[in-house]
Amino acid sequence: MLNNRQERLLELLMEKQDWMTSRQLALLLNVTDRTIRSDVDTLNKQPGPVGIESNVRKGYRAVKRQEQEGGSARDSSAFAGTDIPQTPGTRCIYIIQRLLFEGRELNLTELQSQIYVSGYSIQNDLKRIRKMIEPYGGLKLVRSLECISLQGDEHIKRKFYRDLLVAEVQENFLNLNRLAHLYKHFDLIEVKDIFEKVLEEYDYSIHESMFPMLIVHAGTSIERIRSYHYVCPGETQPGLEDTIEYQIASTFYDRIARRLHIQVKEGEVGMFALVIMGRRASNYASDHIRLGDKWLNTRRLVEGSLVRLMDIFGVDYRDDEDLTAGLKMHIHSLIERAKSQVVLEDIFLEEIKENYPLVFEMGVCITGYLEEELGIPIADMESGFLALHLGAASERLNSVRKYRAMMIMPYNQTFFDMCEKRIMEALNKLDKNRFRLEFASHIGHLMRKEHYHGGLVCRNPEEVIGILCQGLLKEGIVDESFQDSVLERERMSPTSFANTLAVPHAFRSYAVRSTIAVARLAQPVKWGGFDVRLVMLFAINESDRRMIKIFFDWVSNLIGSPRQLERLVEDCSYEEFVERVME
Repeated sequence: MLNNRQERLLELLMEKQDWMTSRQLALLLNVTDRTIRSDVDTLNKQPGPVGIESNVRKGYRAVKRQEQEGGSARDSSAFAGTDIPQTPGTRCIYIIQRLLFEGRELNLTELQSQIYVSGYSIQNDLKRIRKMIEPYGGLKLVRSLECISLQGDEHIKRKFYRDLLVAEVQENFLNLNRLAHLYKHFDLIEVKDIFEKVLEEYDYSIHESMFPMLIVHAGTSIERIRSYHYVCPGETQPGLEDTIEYQIASTFYDRIARRLHIQVKEGEVGMFALVIMGRRASNYASDHIRLGDKWLNTRRLVEGSLVRLMDIFGVDYRDDEDLTAGLKMHIHSLIERAKSQVVLEDIFLEEIKENYPLVFEMGVCITGYLEEELGIPIADMESGFLALHLGAASERLNSVRKYRAMMIMPYNQTFFDMCEKRIMEALNKLDKNRFRLEFASHIGHLMRKEHYHGGLVCRNPEEVIGILCQGLLKEGIVDESFQDSVLERERMSPTSFANTLAVPHAFRSYAVRSTIAVARLAQPVKWGGFDVRLVMLFAINESDRRMIKIFFDWVSNLIGSPRQLERLVEDCSYEEFVERVME
């Protein structure tokens, strides 16, 4: 059993996700370097998925332990693929998932040891979850001794999960600018430009919701071809080669082959043509594929997968014809890869796990279902690719979400005005609840401990900005131009809001990962016409532009709540600060 200090040590290393020296850790934990070395030795003797790697020059960092030989096969339960959550936001999602779908109480002491955080952090996470479920009447966290459970109507639980899912992918899933850096050997944006040019030449339109998935498919295909792994053409109906989609795919791959110096085979062209067709591909692609001595119906496998998702997660995608067609093509390719023992490069897995844990769990769920039905092991990275289809479908699910209201208006003008006011109040309340859930889903990912500075002593705004920007630069989150861009924005107009708060940011310089760096100042700094004690520097990734609106909506609400703003300025730890932000 670990003591509180050892739990905190492991938590610090997991949150950092990089090297920390024994001196840094000793200062944070108020112990000697020798105690740190002793605690590291104790931690490494404990069983579990995380260990600590040592380096004479660099210090220590948390690493995943190698799986033991003879380990169990994949657990097809909903959470088999879940990594240890490392931020307040991901911990909340992890706890919510377990409360919703494991069907039993969570033992808080066991939870601490499973995700390597202190009891204090768990209590803060539970407070955040209580805030998230407030708008869902009838849902409540109930504690009994050392256990916690989520109680309420099953329908409301499923609605809560669906809203969480929609908030997770809100206008941000499959953003090509965000995904482009995952392809190391070619420029995905250049591939996109080539494809758009071909579509223009053929005067062919593709729905904007399907376009990113097509480019991701093309990028993954190119990665596979570079490794000399080709698609085996499956059974197709006559006439595919005569379609405009086939001609588009042929022209596109011809140009890609010349540009990237790769050899493209006919099977790749046919497969991409079917992907371009979307839901119409069923007219040309067989529903059946052979595996060993039996024939499988891929349409039935898709139907079974979506029913499994409905049963476990309560989210119904069965009417999404684009998803059904995409999953059918993917499962067909998956089976062909399994037969040929072709393993795709793990491109998306970590990206999906970290940024879209709810979507990823559904990908894991389908992978488990397919293993059961096919009777063969399926590579972990397939969960990431399946999650891409599900995330795009979740975003489409959100695009059709509208409030439905009916008003029977009286002739009397006084009553008419009163009814209209009540309706607007109800809609505003719904918007506020949706914003709260979306904010809670994202803010925990943006604020990390290494970018939180309490009691900072600075003389002017430039010094504060310099310290915050240098911390982001050191972590590789921004480049060297970022600080100049922030200062340029300040010269145009100071970013201080009334007394107490400033929100510096850049105009044109983007971050590798969206982050909020925080400085609580020991003494007020004159910032424009105000005395500022709290600085929140917003570094935005280009694909997360919606977060700008969410963040500044929150700032606007904060300015109107002087007491809450004052609490953020008061002396507090990182954990307490995040808790106050979530209030």
